[in-house]
Amino acid sequence: MANKLLLQGVQPVPNNIAAAGGSLTLKIRLVTTDGPATATVTCAVAAGLPYKITQGASSAHSVGKTSKTISQPIVIKKSGSGSADLIKIEVLASIPGDTKQKGSCVVVIKNALALAVAEFRESNELSQSALAERLGVSRSPISRIERGNAASQEVLVKIAELLDE
Repeated sequence: MANKLLLQGVQPVPNNIAAAGGSLTLKIRLVTTDGPATATVTCAVAAGLPYKITQGASSAHSVGKTSKTISQPIVIKKSGSGSADLIKIEVLASIPGDTKQKGSCVVVIKNALALAVAEFRESNELSQSALAERLGVSRSPISRIERGNAASQEVLVKIAELLDE
């Protein structure tokens, strides 16, 4: 039976990535179903975003019978014009010679504001609705900001004042 490779629980270690880029370590869980294998993990910034991975884009890892959690440091740099509030990193794991068995997922790195708002809200045990009520706005701009999307100047000013308290 051929090895089947699964890619699970890909997530960044908490680390703010500025819009200009920066370093990040991904925690990746590789799972094999049929004995040891060597898997290649490849990371790439999603197409259309003005960023690229300049270090650590690909590495090989030995995986035992069951699973292995690996840390893969990568460095992201801005590579073109334009900006993006979200940096999407596509992660692909494959076993050499087996083109059918691959695992992949997308890691979304939010901008610094998105992380700050989410961390503030979670540390104060507030839901998005409760934070919105505290700011005197609807829940949708809070949700948009935490996803890395734009918000009105009025909402941004209220958030900045709240974070400065």
